[in-house]
Amino acid sequence: MSQVGGATALRRERVSDAARLLAEALHDDPAYAFVFPQGTRAGALEAFFPRHLSNHVPHRCAFARAGTHGDVEATVTLRPPGGVLSRFALWRAFVPFAFAYGFDVLGR
Repeated sequence: MSQVGGATALRRERVSDAARLLAEALHDDPAYAFVFPQGTRAGALEAFFPRHLSNHVPHRCAFARAGTHGDVEATVTLRPPGGVLSRFALWRAFVPFAFAYGFDVLGR
């Protein structure tokens, strides 16, 4: 799948743009507010989303839609049933995440 609703597969060079959009849009989302406390949330989301999206780009399941000026105006990640990341890949992502944000955040 290379296109979803006018969005095309996210390219590595656009990950930071899509991540910035997500960090801004989801700053006050109740789920992310639960995971990341207010004092650290902005920086944590800015660090979390580039890694999260980068894990999905090789599997072509993250998409972005560009606005009229070429800026990323929408993004979505659609994982197939069963996911795309192996247990090893998940562990590789969770270990640095836990050390960066604390094991209590990982538990949430």
